[in-house]
Amino acid sequence: MRCLLVGSSVLCTIAAVSLALGVRVNFTPSVSRGLYRSVEGTAATGDLVAVCLPTEISRFGLQRGYLGSGSCDDGAMPVLKFVLAVAGDEVQLEWASVTISGRGSYRLQTLTQDSSGRALRPTSRGQYRLAPGDLWLVSAGHERSWDSRYYGAVPAAAVRSVFVPMLMVPGDASGWPGDEYFKPSENP
Repeated sequence: MRCLLVGSSVLCTIAAVSLALGVRVNFTPSVSRGLYRSVEGTAATGDLVAVCLPTEISRFGLQRGYLGSGSCDDGAMPVLKFVLAVAGDEVQLEWASVTISGRGSYRLQTLTQDSSGRALRPTSRGQYRLAPGDLWLVSAGHERSWDSRYYGAVPAAAVRSVFVPMLMVPGDASGWPGDEYFKPSENP
C-alpha cells in the first residue's frame, strides 16, 4: 500500500512539474508518442498545436469517446493536431486526399465509419478557402484520426499551445511533417 501511495505521489509531482514547465506527454496515436514542450508563437502551417474544439464538435467527440475529459471550457481535452492550412489557403477535400493550394495533395483518406462501425459525419467534399482566423488540422500517419476531415476548419483563437518535440518514442510511425506519409503526393 505504501508503494502505491509513493508511486502515486511521484506521478502527481511529475505531472505538476510538467504542466508548470509547459511539457505535455502524448500517448495518443494522433502524433508520435513522446514528450512535447510548449513554445510561444502563433500557429503556422506544419505546427503541432493543442486546440479546444468548438463546443458542438467536442460534445460529439466526448459522446463517442474520441475525446477525454480535460481543461477546455466545455470539459473536453484539447486535441493535438498538425496545422495543414491557414487563413487564405484553399483546401480541396476529396475522399482519398486533401489538396492545399500551392503545396500539393496529401494522402489522407476520409472514412465513413469509425473503428466501432458507427457512422462518421465527414466534412462535405469540395473546395474551401479558409477565412481569416481559421486553421485546417490533421494528424500525420494515423488514418483513423478525428480531424478537420470530419469537423472542418477550426478557429485559430482556440489554439491553447504550439508544441515542439523533446523526446519521441523511437520507431513510432505516427508521423511528423516531413515523414514520408505527410509529404505531398503527386498522385493522390
